[in-house]
Amino acid sequence: TYSFIDFIKEGINKTQNIFEYGSGNSTIFYAERAGSVTSVEHDKNWFDRVKNTSPSNAEMIYCELQRDGEYAKKASLLNKKFDIIIVDGRDRVRCCKYSLDALSANGVIVLDDSEREVYHSARILLLEQGFKEISFSGISPGLFYEKATSVFYKADNCLGI
Repeated sequence: TYSFIDFIKEGINKTQNIFEYGSGNSTIFYAERAGSVTSVEHDKNWFDRVKNTSPSNAEMIYCELQRDGEYAKKASLLNKKFDIIIVDGRDRVRCCKYSLDALSANGVIVLDDSEREVYHSARILLLEQGFKEISFSGISPGLFYEKATSVFYKADNCLGI
């Protein structure tokens, strides 16, 4: 949502490492502001297209989408901690679950389209893990209907909320 974009662009800085489920224009947006972006993409054609336009501080990873496969686990399999994890790809409930192991001590998780009923269990999971939720509602680039993006955070987080 535009309100989330306005919020997050003020909080990202070059010391932060971002992991992103799903790639595209957002990868470029985050890479312009963060120290590094690691993005996993399940669509091979889209991956090939985006990889050629990604900045040098953006690492693109292709991972086939399979039931109980590595896609949702990818952030935790990299043995690295991320300050911000953006969940905007496929299998979002499992992505949120496995992101917990890859999140830095002051990290935040962002769930796009958090208004969708299918992602309700992801929201509950994160809230039960002690996160608080702030939701940004409104229209998004290229869309003409209202949606929501939620940031899940704890005290002393990297965004200062």
